Amino acid sequence: MKDNHRSIQAWVAERTHFSFLFPDGSTIGRSFESHYSVERVEQTVDQLVVYLSDNMVFEIDGAFEVLEEGYRYEMSGFTRLRFFIGGVIQREYTLGTFCLAGF
Repeated sequence: MKDNHRSIQAWVAERTHFSFLFPDGSTIGRSFESHYSVERVEQTVDQLVVYLSDNMVFEIDGAFEVLEEGYRYEMSGFTRLRFFIGGVIQREYTLGTFCLAGF
């Protein structure tokens, strides 16, 4: 896994509200009223896990490339992205780009 996870922790720490753009173009939190906060970020050798408010979790597996541009943090090249609400999987992707927007 590439050593880009420490930078995401620092990037998240500098922001308070987040929205998300999935590989299929769908979004969560695109309006000001529905932005979410990141509770914590955990990493292992082969996985990045982002815990959000409202009992939501993103799991990102595999080595991925990062493009950081101001309020956007884009991840591409992952082997699997899963999104959970309340422990129940809502979406799963095996390719594309996942973007966090932080304010």
